[in-house]
Amino acid sequence: MTIHLPHVVIVCSYYKGLPCWNQNPKLLPSSLQWDNYSKAWDIAPWGRYFLNTVLYTVCTVLGVLATSFMSGYAFAKLDFKGRDSLFMGYVGTMMIPAQVTIIPVFVILSKLHWVDTYAGLIIPGLTGAFGCFFMRQFIATIPSEIIESGLIDGAGQCSMAGRNPLVGKTRL
Repeated sequence: MTIHLPHVVIVCSYYKGLPCWNQNPKLLPSSLQWDNYSKAWDIAPWGRYFLNTVLYTVCTVLGVLATSFMSGYAFAKLDFKGRDSLFMGYVGTMMIPAQVTIIPVFVILSKLHWVDTYAGLIIPGLTGAFGCFFMRQFIATIPSEIIESGLIDGAGQCSMAGRNPLVGKTRL
C-alpha cells in the first residue's frame, strides 16, 4: 500500500484549491475544486508544449540514428590506427553516471549561450555510446565482401554505407 501513497496524494491534490494547499495539509480537501483542469488548460500553452515535445523527439531520434550509424559504421568497417582502443574508450564512457556530467555540460552550454535553446537540449543527447555500440554490432554482421564489391564497382565509402546497412537486405 505504501508504494501507492504518492499516487493517492497526487490524485487528491488535483482537486485542492489554493487555500487548501496553504492552510489545510490534510490528504483529502475540504471542498473539491473541479475547475482546476480547465484553469490549467487555459493558463498553460499546451499546444506549444506539445510542439516542443514533438520537435525534441524527432530531432533527437534522427540525430542519434545519424551519429550512431556513422560512428558504428566507422568502427565496424573502416580500418584505422587505434580503432579498437578508441572504441573501447568510447564505450567505457557508459560507465560514467549522468549525474557526474550534468554540471560540466551545463557550464559548456552556458559558455556557448545554448541554455534555454533547442540546441542546448538536443545536441548533448546525440553522443550516446550505446547507440554507437549497438550500430557497430549490427553493421559488423554485414559481410565485408558486399561493401568491397561496391567499392570495386566504383561506389564510394559513403554510398556503400548508406545503401547496404540501412536497407537491411544483404544478398550473397
